[in-house]
Amino acid sequence: MNWRWILLLSMILYSVCTVVQKLILKDGNKNPIAFSILFQIVVGILIGIYAFSINSLAIPNLAPILFSFGLMIVLWVFNNAFLYKALKLIDASKFSIVYSSRAFFAIFASSLLLKQSLSLSGYIGTFFIITGIIVVSIKSRKFEFNKGDIFSILAAIGFGFELTNDKFLLGFFNAYTYGAIVFLIPGFFLWILFPNVTREMRYYFQKNSIAQFMLACLLMAVSIILTYSALKLTSNSSQFASISLLSVVIVVILSTIFLKERDSLLQKVIGTILSVIGLMLVASQL
Repeated sequence: MNWRWILLLSMILYSVCTVVQKLILKDGNKNPIAFSILFQIVVGILIGIYAFSINSLAIPNLAPILFSFGLMIVLWVFNNAFLYKALKLIDASKFSIVYSSRAFFAIFASSLLLKQSLSLSGYIGTFFIITGIIVVSIKSRKFEFNKGDIFSILAAIGFGFELTNDKFLLGFFNAYTYGAIVFLIPGFFLWILFPNVTREMRYYFQKNSIAQFMLACLLMAVSIILTYSALKLTSNSSQFASISLLSVVIVVILSTIFLKERDSLLQKVIGTILSVIGLMLVASQL
């Protein structure tokens, strides 16, 4: 199957997962770090079980890739520490639009480290994406970044650079083993950094939370398997990152319908349209 169709299915599942995660984190008593740790570990276990069931769980010799492997842990911990804080603080639709800046950072990292780059239309497309972020951040004629927006940008930086690193590491791992590793190991490292949130993890196993939590984990597990399968097939991680921004449109639509996120709806629609134009320009070189 063409990697673009695999990625499309992955983005649909990821978008539904984002909306479910927002539903979970809307409760003011839910700690986003506790959620991040538990979510990563459970998703990693689910992917690991699948990999084991099809005899695809294999660890390569880590000696030649030790630096990149360590960098993977650092960047994923960085990404996830800020990602769920941001999702708790701002609308899922706005988060999705601001977090789309990850494409810019992936392009920058690919150009810097892998000598991959987009054409002129790709960079113009990136400009449209950034403009879309600015549009949804304007309040009362003022450009205003709140804490949630800043967390979203920081998470996007971590993701953008890690996507480039992932592309390199997938030359040594199969997609299933790597998908399990990038959730399990950073999840445990984040737990080591924040051991005081352990008690708060019990909230996600309560009767009114466990169904949503396990649904989010399952959706993410399947999405990650498909994402890394697609990333392994493509030759350009810059193109991959930009096309994955289709999830922005899906999240905005789903959050408007199911989360009733209709504040500043016109700005979100305009921001989404600009992001889609940017996506089309980036994809035009394919």
